[in-house]
Amino acid sequence: MLRKIIFKDTETGSELVLPVTPEQYQAEHGHKAVSLDMYSVGQVNLPGDSVQMDETLECLLPAHDYPFLVPGAGTDPWEYIEQLEKWSDEGTVLRFIVSDTPVNAAVILDPIVYREKGGTNDITCTIPMRGYRELTAEETESVTGNAARAVETEPTRQSTYVVQSGDTLAGICRRFYGNSSLYVKLAAANGISNVNLISVGQVLTLPTLDGLTAVKAAASNTGKVSTASTASSSTVVYVKVALTFMGASSEYFGKGSISYADSAGRTGTTTVTSSVTVLVPKGSSVTVRWEALNGHSADYRFVNGNKVTNSNMVSFLNPISDNTIIIHWVK
Repeated sequence: MLRKIIFKDTETGSELVLPVTPEQYQAEHGHKAVSLDMYSVGQVNLPGDSVQMDETLECLLPAHDYPFLVPGAGTDPWEYIEQLEKWSDEGTVLRFIVSDTPVNAAVILDPIVYREKGGTNDITCTIPMRGYRELTAEETESVTGNAARAVETEPTRQSTYVVQSGDTLAGICRRFYGNSSLYVKLAAANGISNVNLISVGQVLTLPTLDGLTAVKAAASNTGKVSTASTASSSTVVYVKVALTFMGASSEYFGKGSISYADSAGRTGTTTVTSSVTVLVPKGSSVTVRWEALNGHSADYRFVNGNKVTNSNMVSFLNPISDNTIIIHWVK
């Protein structure tokens, strides 16, 4: 039976059903024990507060009408992103529901992270969920009769950001400033000469919106962004090769490998039983293989959004851009 992952706004009644059931989800229930050290007794474990959900979903938001989509699913990833971002921005309390299971928990969403890879326009989305517990305040009698004065505090603003895999300057500007076109100014504010080149783990300074708009972008009179200086011959440029497994419990249905070799003699092979993204030197010869396990099979295979048949491998000669391979396993 195909599970459906549902987010429901209980105030408005609106629902969002993920278009592709994630490879896995995890739920937690019960009370977390509290350990106390007592004199002459030693350590004592006592029941503490009930645990709250603190989980993250990885899901695919497709731009194509794949045959493994949940019935009725749309193929505009940005409609899903817009709704998830709205709920996260507004702190909306949602119900996280897994169909045909007892899972039905109150959650709020942390900032949504999403990325494109492989040139298919599909989006891989990370949805961090945090359990929600309603707070109740006890009424107390005022002794003096004077009302307490509200203290206004300025909301905390994030001043730095650590670049994650799949990030772009435009995407970071859309997330923190609501305007992706500010990417040139963000690059200038951080001394980045090539707006298309940021590194995982790089720490970016996030000025205030007023401060960012006041930054003078590094551009010529024609408005073209200045490019980075010529790299040395030892500089290696990488592209992404993503192998994505779909289907319930897909990590047990098959395995795959990504191998590459380039003209400089660099080689590598990554073998996996679940989805993976590998960086390979630009211009390498790349071979991606997959194999069903335990009597299962792959009923659909897509390479950069195009369906392929009767194949268990694909090769790329001198890839100059990202590539995505999607395998859908069935029993």
